Amino acid sequence: MGVRHYRELIAWQLADRLAAEIARVANSSPEASADQGYRRQLLGAVEGISSNIAEGFLRYSPADFARFLAYALG
Repeated sequence: MGVRHYRELIAWQLADRLAAEIARVANSSPEASADQGYRRQLLGAVEGISSNIAEGFLRYSPADFARFLAYALG
């Protein structure tokens, strides 16, 4: 049986865990907390990984999915 939802993709699960771990580290770091611009950019970049995987999956096109996976890698 194939994948029915993007949350079943191992790549999405790993990206989601990475985002949670980076958020934990950034939130506990006094340096990152002091520099809100850096913190916002860091968290936005890491959250974009799982977002791009999900968006590509929801396009229902192998070519679009591959394109969004490339964005996620970027």
